[in-house]
Amino acid sequence: MSLDVDLPKLEKSALKLAHDAKTEQDLSELRSKVLGKKGKLGALLKALGSMEPAVRKERGQKINEAKGRIEQAMRSAEARIAADAQASDLQAGRFDVTLPGRRLGAGAPHPLRLIEQQVR
Repeated sequence: MSLDVDLPKLEKSALKLAHDAKTEQDLSELRSKVLGKKGKLGALLKALGSMEPAVRKERGQKINEAKGRIEQAMRSAEARIAADAQASDLQAGRFDVTLPGRRLGAGAPHPLRLIEQQVR
C-alpha cells in the first residue's frame, strides 16, 4: 500500500461515509472498517513498522492527523444522529414536554384506618 496514494482516498471516503451515515450501526461498521485493528488505517499503521525512523515519523504524523479528522467527523455524525432520533421521537408524539408530570400519591393509608374501613 502506498501511503501517498491511499491515505487521501481513504480519508475522503471515510469522511463521506461518516457524513452519509443514517444510523449508529452505519457508524459502527465504518469505525470497524476504517479505524479498527484490521481496518484500513490499521494496515497503514502496521506498514509503518517496516519503514525507516525518519520516514516513519513523517508518515505516522500524517496518518494520525487523518485519523483525528475521521474521528471528529464520526463524533459529529453521532451527535447528528442522536439529535435526529430525539427530534423524531418528539415529532412522533412520544413526549409532550408541555404536559404536567405524573403525580404520585403521598404515602399509604395507616393500617388501623384500613381495618376501620373494613369493619364499617
